[in-house]
Amino acid sequence: MAELLNKDNEKLWTDFTNNLEYIPPQHLITWMNSIRSSYKNCEPLCYLDTKDDSATSVFPFFLVKSKIFGNRMISEPFIDFGGPLGGFNQKFFEEIMRDIKEKFEKELKHIEIRLNNFIPNYEKIEEIFLKYGFRKEVKRHQFILKLEDEEILWNNFSRITRKGINKAKKSGLIIREIIDETELKFFYGLYLKSMKNFGTPQHSYNFFLNLMKDMKENFRGLNCYKEDRLIGSLITFYSKNYMYAAYNFSEHDSLIYQPNDLLYWEMIIWAIKNGIKYFDFGQCETSAQEGTHAAGIYKFKKKWNGKLYERPYFYYSFNKKEEENSEEREKFKKMINIWKMLPLILIKKIGPKIASELAL
Repeated sequence: MAELLNKDNEKLWTDFTNNLEYIPPQHLITWMNSIRSSYKNCEPLCYLDTKDDSATSVFPFFLVKSKIFGNRMISEPFIDFGGPLGGFNQKFFEEIMRDIKEKFEKELKHIEIRLNNFIPNYEKIEEIFLKYGFRKEVKRHQFILKLEDEEILWNNFSRITRKGINKAKKSGLIIREIIDETELKFFYGLYLKSMKNFGTPQHSYNFFLNLMKDMKENFRGLNCYKEDRLIGSLITFYSKNYMYAAYNFSEHDSLIYQPNDLLYWEMIIWAIKNGIKYFDFGQCETSAQEGTHAAGIYKFKKKWNGKLYERPYFYYSFNKKEEENSEEREKFKKMINIWKMLPLILIKKIGPKIASELAL
Protein backbone atom coordinates (compact mmCIF):
# COMPACT_ATOMS: atom_id res chain seq x y z
CA MET A 1 0.00 0.00 0.00
CA ALA A 2 1.39 3.39 -1.01
CA GLU A 3 1.68 6.05 1.68
CA LEU A 4 3.43 9.39 1.89
CA LEU A 5 6.52 9.83 4.01
CA ASN A 6 5.80 11.66 7.26
CA LYS A 7 7.10 11.86 10.82
CA ASP A 8 5.15 8.74 11.84
CA ASN A 9 6.63 6.44 9.18
CA GLU A 10 10.04 8.11 8.78
CA LYS A 11 11.71 5.22 10.60
CA LEU A 12 10.31 2.77 8.02
CA TRP A 13 12.05 4.73 5.25
CA THR A 14 15.33 4.93 7.20
CA ASP A 15 15.32 1.24 8.13
CA PHE A 16 14.55 0.27 4.54
CA THR A 17 17.31 2.37 2.97
CA ASN A 18 19.83 1.30 5.63
CA ASN A 19 19.28 -2.34 4.70
CA LEU A 20 19.60 -1.92 0.93
CA GLU A 21 22.77 -3.08 -0.77
CA TYR A 22 22.47 -0.21 -3.27
CA ILE A 23 21.40 3.19 -1.97
CA PRO A 24 22.20 6.50 -3.71
CA PRO A 25 22.69 9.40 -1.26
CA GLN A 26 19.80 11.39 -2.75
CA HIS A 27 17.38 8.78 -1.41
CA LEU A 28 18.40 9.57 2.16
CA ILE A 29 16.05 11.64 4.31
CA THR A 30 18.89 14.04 5.08
CA TRP A 31 19.08 14.99 1.37
CA MET A 32 15.34 15.65 1.17
CA ASN A 33 15.35 17.74 4.35
CA SER A 34 18.24 19.80 3.03
CA ILE A 35 16.44 20.63 -0.23
CA ARG A 36 13.27 21.58 1.65
CA SER A 37 15.29 23.86 3.97
CA SER A 38 16.97 25.58 1.02
CA TYR A 39 14.02 26.28 -1.27
CA LYS A 40 10.44 27.03 -0.27
CA ASN A 41 9.18 26.21 -3.77
CA CYS A 42 10.40 22.59 -3.49
CA GLU A 43 8.16 20.30 -1.45
CA PRO A 44 9.17 16.65 -0.94
CA LEU A 45 6.42 14.11 -1.62
CA CYS A 46 7.99 10.72 -1.04
CA TYR A 47 6.11 7.45 -1.29
CA LEU A 48 6.60 4.18 0.56
CA ASP A 49 5.11 0.82 -0.37
CA THR A 50 4.37 -0.80 2.98
CA LYS A 51 3.47 -4.29 4.09
CA ASP A 52 3.31 -5.72 7.62
CA ASP A 53 4.69 -2.54 9.21
CA SER A 54 7.74 -2.36 6.97
CA ALA A 55 8.64 -0.70 3.66
CA THR A 56 9.22 -2.83 0.56
CA SER A 57 9.88 0.02 -1.89
CA VAL A 58 10.41 3.80 -1.82
CA PHE A 59 9.97 6.48 -4.47
CA PRO A 60 11.00 10.11 -3.76
CA PHE A 61 9.43 13.06 -5.59
CA PHE A 62 9.54 16.83 -5.21
CA LEU A 63 6.79 19.23 -6.20
CA VAL A 64 8.82 22.03 -7.83
CA LYS A 65 6.75 25.20 -8.20
CA SER A 66 7.73 27.73 -10.86
CA LYS A 67 5.96 30.68 -12.45
CA ILE A 68 8.61 30.68 -15.18
CA PHE A 69 8.87 27.00 -16.13
CA GLY A 70 5.59 25.62 -14.79
CA ASN A 71 4.95 23.34 -11.81
CA ARG A 72 6.51 19.90 -12.12
CA MET A 73 6.66 16.74 -10.05
CA ILE A 74 10.29 15.59 -10.26
CA SER A 75 12.21 12.56 -9.06
CA GLU A 76 14.64 14.12 -8.21
CA PRO A 77 15.59 17.77 -8.73
CA PHE A 78 19.14 19.20 -8.50
CA ILE A 79 20.76 15.84 -9.20
CA ASP A 80 21.15 13.46 -12.14
CA PHE A 81 18.67 10.78 -11.10
CA GLY A 82 16.06 9.65 -8.60
CA GLY A 83 13.48 6.92 -9.17
CA PRO A 84 12.29 3.97 -7.10
CA LEU A 85 14.27 1.53 -4.98
CA GLY A 86 13.40 -1.92 -3.68
CA GLY A 87 10.58 -4.19 -4.80
CA PHE A 88 9.01 -1.68 -7.18
CA ASN A 89 5.89 -2.94 -8.97
CA GLN A 90 3.09 -1.71 -11.20
CA LYS A 91 0.45 -1.63 -8.43
CA PHE A 92 2.61 0.64 -6.25
CA PHE A 93 3.26 2.96 -9.20
CA GLU A 94 -0.42 3.14 -10.14
CA GLU A 95 -1.25 4.13 -6.56
CA ILE A 96 1.38 6.87 -6.69
CA MET A 97 0.09 8.21 -10.01
CA ARG A 98 -3.48 8.15 -8.79
CA ASP A 99 -2.53 10.17 -5.72
CA ILE A 100 -0.51 12.71 -7.71
CA LYS A 101 -3.28 13.19 -10.26
CA GLU A 102 -5.98 13.60 -7.60
CA LYS A 103 -3.99 16.23 -5.73
CA PHE A 104 -2.02 18.09 -8.39
CA GLU A 105 -3.17 17.34 -11.95
CA LYS A 106 -4.74 20.79 -12.46
CA GLU A 107 -1.56 22.63 -11.47
CA LEU A 108 1.13 20.35 -12.97
CA LYS A 109 2.87 20.80 -16.30
CA HIS A 110 4.33 17.31 -16.19
CA ILE A 111 5.80 14.51 -14.08
CA GLU A 112 9.53 14.00 -14.65
CA ILE A 113 11.43 10.91 -13.49
CA ARG A 114 15.22 10.91 -13.88
CA LEU A 115 16.94 7.54 -13.98
CA ASN A 116 20.11 5.82 -15.08
CA ASN A 117 20.18 2.24 -16.28
CA PHE A 118 22.70 1.30 -13.61
CA ILE A 119 19.96 1.04 -10.98
CA PRO A 120 18.72 -2.46 -10.02
CA ASN A 121 15.75 -3.78 -12.02
CA TYR A 122 16.00 -0.93 -14.52
CA GLU A 123 14.36 -2.88 -17.37
CA LYS A 124 11.30 -3.65 -15.26
CA ILE A 125 11.02 -0.05 -14.08
CA GLU A 126 11.26 1.29 -17.63
CA GLU A 127 8.60 -1.16 -18.81
CA ILE A 128 6.19 0.02 -16.10
CA PHE A 129 6.76 3.70 -16.96
CA LEU A 130 6.32 3.21 -20.71
CA LYS A 131 3.23 1.07 -20.22
CA TYR A 132 1.65 3.86 -18.19
CA GLY A 133 2.25 6.36 -21.00
CA PHE A 134 5.52 8.04 -20.05
CA ARG A 135 7.77 9.36 -22.80
CA LYS A 136 11.49 8.47 -22.68
CA GLU A 137 14.36 10.81 -23.62
CA VAL A 138 18.08 10.02 -23.48
CA LYS A 139 20.39 13.01 -23.90
CA ARG A 140 23.06 12.38 -21.29
CA HIS A 141 25.08 9.46 -19.95
CA GLN A 142 27.03 8.69 -16.78
CA PHE A 143 30.34 6.96 -16.14
CA ILE A 144 30.26 4.79 -13.01
CA LEU A 145 33.46 3.20 -11.76
CA LYS A 146 33.40 0.00 -9.72
CA LEU A 147 35.94 0.55 -6.97
CA GLU A 148 38.54 -2.13 -6.33
CA ASP A 149 41.91 -2.20 -4.65
CA GLU A 150 43.80 1.06 -5.18
CA GLU A 151 46.74 -0.72 -6.82
CA ILE A 152 44.47 -2.62 -9.22
CA LEU A 153 42.72 0.58 -10.26
CA TRP A 154 46.04 2.36 -10.77
CA ASN A 155 47.48 -0.43 -12.91
CA ASN A 156 44.34 -0.48 -15.07
CA PHE A 157 44.53 3.25 -15.80
CA SER A 158 45.94 4.34 -19.12
CA ARG A 159 49.35 5.97 -19.26
CA ILE A 160 47.65 9.34 -19.85
CA THR A 161 45.53 9.03 -16.71
CA ARG A 162 48.46 8.08 -14.50
CA LYS A 163 50.56 10.86 -16.04
CA GLY A 164 47.90 13.45 -15.20
CA ILE A 165 47.71 12.38 -11.56
CA ASN A 166 51.50 12.28 -11.20
CA LYS A 167 51.84 15.71 -12.79
CA ALA A 168 49.32 17.13 -10.32
CA LYS A 169 51.24 15.60 -7.41
CA LYS A 170 54.51 17.15 -8.64
CA SER A 171 52.93 20.59 -9.10
CA GLY A 172 52.95 21.38 -5.40
CA LEU A 173 49.15 21.36 -5.10
CA ILE A 174 47.56 21.34 -1.66
CA ILE A 175 44.25 19.58 -0.88
CA ARG A 176 42.04 20.87 1.94
CA GLU A 177 38.79 19.26 3.00
CA ILE A 178 35.62 21.37 3.04
CA ILE A 179 34.58 20.84 6.65
CA ASP A 180 33.74 24.39 7.69
CA GLU A 181 32.30 27.60 6.32
CA THR A 182 35.73 29.03 5.57
CA GLU A 183 36.48 26.40 2.94
CA LEU A 184 32.85 26.32 1.78
CA LYS A 185 32.94 30.06 1.07
CA PHE A 186 36.12 29.64 -0.97
CA PHE A 187 34.36 26.89 -2.95
CA TYR A 188 31.29 29.06 -3.46
CA GLY A 189 33.34 31.90 -4.88
CA LEU A 190 34.80 29.62 -7.54
CA TYR A 191 31.39 28.03 -8.15
CA LEU A 192 29.68 31.40 -8.64
CA LYS A 193 32.33 32.57 -11.10
CA SER A 194 32.15 29.30 -13.07
CA MET A 195 28.36 29.25 -13.28
CA LYS A 196 28.31 32.80 -14.67
CA ASN A 197 30.82 31.77 -17.33
CA PHE A 198 28.65 28.75 -18.19
CA GLY A 199 25.56 30.98 -18.46
CA THR A 200 23.70 29.00 -15.79
CA PRO A 201 21.87 30.38 -12.72
CA GLN A 202 23.59 29.40 -9.49
CA HIS A 203 22.34 27.92 -6.23
CA SER A 204 22.40 30.04 -3.11
CA TYR A 205 25.25 29.76 -0.63
CA ASN A 206 22.72 28.41 1.89
CA PHE A 207 21.92 25.54 -0.48
CA PHE A 208 25.47 24.22 -0.02
CA LEU A 209 25.60 25.16 3.65
CA ASN A 210 22.43 23.17 4.32
CA LEU A 211 23.79 20.18 2.40
CA MET A 212 27.04 20.27 4.40
CA LYS A 213 25.22 20.55 7.72
CA ASP A 214 22.22 18.28 7.07
CA MET A 215 24.02 15.47 5.26
CA LYS A 216 27.03 15.60 7.58
CA GLU A 217 28.55 12.15 7.12
CA ASN A 218 27.17 11.87 3.58
CA PHE A 219 28.89 15.03 2.31
CA ARG A 220 32.55 15.33 1.35
CA GLY A 221 34.21 18.22 -0.43
CA LEU A 222 37.80 19.03 -1.37
CA ASN A 223 39.46 22.29 -2.35
CA CYS A 224 42.72 22.30 -4.33
CA TYR A 225 45.22 25.15 -3.94
CA LYS A 226 48.31 26.25 -5.84
CA GLU A 227 50.18 28.13 -3.15
CA ASP A 228 47.41 30.30 -1.62
CA ARG A 229 45.10 30.38 -4.65
CA LEU A 230 42.08 28.09 -4.97
CA ILE A 231 42.25 26.50 -8.42
CA GLY A 232 39.80 23.60 -8.16
CA SER A 233 36.99 22.11 -6.05
CA LEU A 234 35.04 18.86 -5.91
CA ILE A 235 31.93 18.17 -3.81
CA THR A 236 30.48 14.67 -3.53
CA PHE A 237 27.54 13.04 -1.77
CA TYR A 238 27.84 9.46 -0.65
CA SER A 239 26.11 6.57 1.10
CA LYS A 240 27.56 3.36 2.49
CA ASN A 241 28.34 2.03 -0.99
CA TYR A 242 27.83 4.80 -3.57
CA MET A 243 29.60 8.13 -4.11
CA TYR A 244 28.30 10.76 -6.53
CA ALA A 245 30.49 13.60 -7.84
CA ALA A 246 28.03 16.49 -7.80
CA TYR A 247 30.05 19.68 -8.28
CA ASN A 248 33.48 20.10 -9.86
CA PHE A 249 34.93 23.46 -10.89
CA SER A 250 38.40 24.76 -11.68
CA GLU A 251 40.23 27.87 -12.80
CA HIS A 252 40.81 27.60 -16.54
CA ASP A 253 44.25 29.20 -16.40
CA SER A 254 45.40 26.61 -13.85
CA LEU A 255 44.38 23.46 -15.72
CA ILE A 256 48.04 23.02 -16.68
CA TYR A 257 48.58 21.79 -13.09
CA GLN A 258 45.72 19.25 -13.54
CA PRO A 259 43.96 19.94 -10.22
CA ASN A 260 40.90 17.90 -11.22
CA ASP A 261 43.02 14.77 -11.67
CA LEU A 262 44.30 15.11 -8.11
CA LEU A 263 40.87 15.98 -6.67
CA TYR A 264 39.20 12.93 -8.20
CA TRP A 265 42.04 10.57 -7.37
CA GLU A 266 42.14 11.72 -3.73
CA MET A 267 38.37 11.31 -3.50
CA ILE A 268 38.47 7.83 -5.07
CA ILE A 269 41.22 6.68 -2.68
CA TRP A 270 39.17 7.93 0.28
CA ALA A 271 36.07 6.14 -1.05
CA ILE A 272 37.98 2.84 -1.36
CA LYS A 273 39.32 3.13 2.19
CA ASN A 274 35.80 3.74 3.48
CA GLY A 275 34.25 0.72 1.78
CA ILE A 276 32.38 2.54 -0.97
CA LYS A 277 31.87 0.29 -3.99
CA TYR A 278 30.84 2.66 -6.79
CA PHE A 279 32.00 6.11 -7.86
CA ASP A 280 29.59 8.05 -10.09
CA PHE A 281 31.32 10.74 -12.17
CA GLY A 282 28.04 12.45 -13.02
CA GLN A 283 26.49 13.31 -16.35
CA CYS A 284 28.26 13.81 -19.66
CA GLU A 285 27.43 14.25 -23.34
CA THR A 286 28.75 11.42 -25.49
CA SER A 287 27.96 13.30 -28.72
CA ALA A 288 29.41 16.65 -27.67
CA GLN A 289 31.04 18.62 -30.47
CA GLU A 290 34.83 18.35 -30.54
CA GLY A 291 36.53 21.33 -28.96
CA THR A 292 33.60 22.30 -26.74
CA HIS A 293 33.58 22.37 -22.94
CA ALA A 294 31.14 19.44 -22.93
CA ALA A 295 33.53 17.37 -25.06
CA GLY A 296 36.35 18.09 -22.62
CA ILE A 297 34.20 16.90 -19.70
CA TYR A 298 33.34 13.69 -21.56
CA LYS A 299 37.01 12.92 -22.28
CA PHE A 300 38.01 13.64 -18.69
CA LYS A 301 35.37 11.34 -17.20
CA LYS A 302 35.96 8.61 -19.77
CA LYS A 303 39.66 8.25 -18.92
CA TRP A 304 38.93 6.83 -15.43
CA ASN A 305 37.74 3.50 -16.92
CA GLY A 306 34.21 3.65 -15.58
CA LYS A 307 31.36 1.91 -17.39
CA LEU A 308 29.06 4.13 -19.44
CA TYR A 309 25.35 4.08 -18.57
CA GLU A 310 22.34 5.81 -20.09
CA ARG A 311 20.70 8.59 -18.10
CA PRO A 312 17.12 8.58 -19.44
CA TYR A 313 14.41 11.01 -18.36
CA PHE A 314 10.76 9.91 -18.39
CA TYR A 315 7.97 12.45 -18.86
CA TYR A 316 4.23 12.26 -18.31
CA SER A 317 2.75 15.44 -19.77
CA PHE A 318 -0.60 16.91 -18.78
CA ASN A 319 -0.37 19.20 -21.81
CA LYS A 320 -0.04 17.11 -24.97
CA LYS A 321 1.41 20.08 -26.88
CA GLU A 322 4.48 19.94 -24.66
CA GLU A 323 5.61 16.65 -26.17
CA GLU A 324 5.98 18.23 -29.60
CA ASN A 325 7.06 21.73 -28.52
CA SER A 326 10.74 22.71 -28.46
CA GLU A 327 10.10 26.33 -27.45
CA GLU A 328 11.27 25.75 -23.88
CA ARG A 329 14.62 24.38 -25.02
CA GLU A 330 15.15 27.37 -27.30
CA LYS A 331 14.17 29.69 -24.46
CA PHE A 332 16.81 28.08 -22.25
CA LYS A 333 19.54 28.43 -24.91
CA LYS A 334 18.77 32.16 -25.24
CA MET A 335 18.84 32.54 -21.46
CA ILE A 336 22.37 31.06 -21.33
CA ASN A 337 23.73 33.75 -23.64
CA ILE A 338 21.91 36.53 -21.79
CA TRP A 339 23.06 35.24 -18.38
CA LYS A 340 26.73 35.44 -19.33
CA MET A 341 26.36 39.17 -19.97
CA LEU A 342 24.48 40.10 -16.78
CA PRO A 343 26.34 41.99 -14.03
CA LEU A 344 27.43 39.85 -11.09
CA ILE A 345 25.46 41.92 -8.57
CA LEU A 346 22.22 41.07 -10.40
CA ILE A 347 23.16 37.40 -10.81
CA LYS A 348 23.75 37.07 -7.07
CA LYS A 349 20.27 38.42 -6.41
CA ILE A 350 18.14 36.51 -8.91
CA GLY A 351 20.24 33.40 -9.62
CA PRO A 352 19.16 31.19 -6.69
CA LYS A 353 15.45 31.74 -7.32
CA ILE A 354 15.79 30.78 -10.99
CA ALA A 355 18.02 27.79 -10.08
CA SER A 356 15.40 26.57 -7.61
CA GLU A 357 12.75 26.68 -10.33
CA LEU A 358 14.92 25.15 -13.05
CA ALA A 359 15.62 22.20 -10.72
CA LEU A 360 18.61 21.04 -12.81
